[in-house]
Amino acid sequence: IRLLLAIQALEVFHRRTSSETVMAEQDFGQFSKAMVAAIPPDTEPDMREKLESLYRFSNEPSLKQRLRSIVASLTEAFGEAPGGFNSKFIRKLVDTRNYYTHFSEQLSARTLDGEGMYWASRRVILLLTLLFLQRLGIAADDIKPLLERHREFAQLWAKAERPT
Repeated sequence: IRLLLAIQALEVFHRRTSSETVMAEQDFGQFSKAMVAAIPPDTEPDMREKLESLYRFSNEPSLKQRLRSIVASLTEAFGEAPGGFNSKFIRKLVDTRNYYTHFSEQLSARTLDGEGMYWASRRVILLLTLLFLQRLGIAADDIKPLLERHREFAQLWAKAERPT
């Protein structure tokens, strides 16, 4: 639960503080209308409603896209990447979130274990904390000394391994 809540908080924070979209907004309106128009007229009402909802939100970045964007932004601001956030770990985070949200059997073998979920939640909370401090207007150079004084966050930032 802690990991799911941390990821959800990170997604919501990014959604509210970023204007990123998958495609340009001026192009998306026309694209969305075309997708809705392509739904066959005899489609069941529940399916039509679901598809229209999917198309309405389809310009939102996926969790994977959001995580890559956040990591890139923090890497640029801090001059180094947060430890552990490589493409393999990001994929594990996404698969774990999707498994516990949708319970897809295909994802069960690709999820983090209990200890992995604990440390992943701590890493996600670290990202969220850094983004929040930046949003308050605190520069990365002023955050770095604070980060270094927090034993756990310093270890999570500096290396991919789990802290000791």
